[in-house]
Amino acid sequence: MHASVSSWSVSGGGAFADFGTVEFGGKQRRVDWSYVKVWTPSGGGGCPILYVYDGSEYIHEGLLDIHDPDGIDVTTNHTLVTTPMRVQSAYRLRLIEHPQTISHIDQVKLYAILPDETLIELQLIGAWHSEYGNVLPQLLFSDGWKTETLGADHNNGVSQSIELRFAALSPKLNAISFVFQIEGNNRYYKY
Repeated sequence: MHASVSSWSVSGGGAFADFGTVEFGGKQRRVDWSYVKVWTPSGGGGCPILYVYDGSEYIHEGLLDIHDPDGIDVTTNHTLVTTPMRVQSAYRLRLIEHPQTISHIDQVKLYAILPDETLIELQLIGAWHSEYGNVLPQLLFSDGWKTETLGADHNNGVSQSIELRFAALSPKLNAISFVFQIEGNNRYYKY
């Protein structure tokens, strides 16, 4: 995947953009966004860890870097390595906060890419926080109403998590890949 930004300006460690392009499978697509991270600190940023349910277990996908030392929301796109399996008409993903960090998550999305390169946004239909319960309303929109997740170092030794459910594609459609998008921020560095 390759990304480029159009109509941008650098300010305070990031690039503010009207839109950009993302390349999937050799074809470019326009993606609208408001902030793209271009500054990366050494030592790793703050981030939740993404897991994808493959039909039998949750598979570790990796850290989603939404670190910003000023607390400005960052949007990160992650192409899934694990293909999510449909369970009761939904795809299940899990976010677990890194033990050393605290994240403030504003919105999450899941996109399916079809063989003809069509990009389909899959509706978020469930979001359950390990301590706060239902956080679906907070994660549906880019509106500043955020969900906080605490890492174990900030929560008596237990990292908080969010169980996510997205509406699955029709069984008649076959995705060639999936992209998870998260918007939020985390001021903490991992050691």
